[in-house]
Amino acid sequence: MKDKRKQRFYRVAPWIIPVLAILAWHVLTTTEVIPPNVLPRPVKVISALISLVQSGELFTHIGVSARRAVSGFAVGGGIGFLLGLINGFSRTAEKLADSSIQMIRNVPHLSLIPLVIIWFGIGEEAKLLLVSLGVFFPVYLNTFHGIRSIDPNLIEMGRIYGLKGFSLYWNIILPGARRPFWSVSVTLSGSCG
Repeated sequence: MKDKRKQRFYRVAPWIIPVLAILAWHVLTTTEVIPPNVLPRPVKVISALISLVQSGELFTHIGVSARRAVSGFAVGGGIGFLLGLINGFSRTAEKLADSSIQMIRNVPHLSLIPLVIIWFGIGEEAKLLLVSLGVFFPVYLNTFHGIRSIDPNLIEMGRIYGLKGFSLYWNIILPGARRPFWSVSVTLSGSCG
């Protein structure tokens, strides 16, 4: 009996705070504790949503935002992946570039907005730069640490089996950065044997 009540509570629990927030929003805006120019009523937001969907304007804006997000991911993710690979493989490249990348990473993105506006204006270039920066650092760090976390014995074993260049990357480094040790061993023995 107690477990059933607990399970019911766990099903309902994620909805409690959002429902309370919407109720508070409704009460505070209808009593005008929060003025309508600061936060509109929930009913007005829903009616605006319906009119934007009916006119098709919402889908146009979603398309523009999606295009911006995909472009920013391609640029920031591509550069982050490339630098992560270079710095992950080469200690010299890491010594040259990693500390500068880490310094830039520690600058909050919100503090860069005024500089980005001064340099690029408020056009697409500025938005693309901010999205790319947001994507660059996670991709760079995950790529760099994924490569550095590979067991050096696996790389040595791959070289003993005659793997080098792209085949070493494809059979050892890429799987080693993604999977545990045993699956890389299986991959290696299957591809070299």
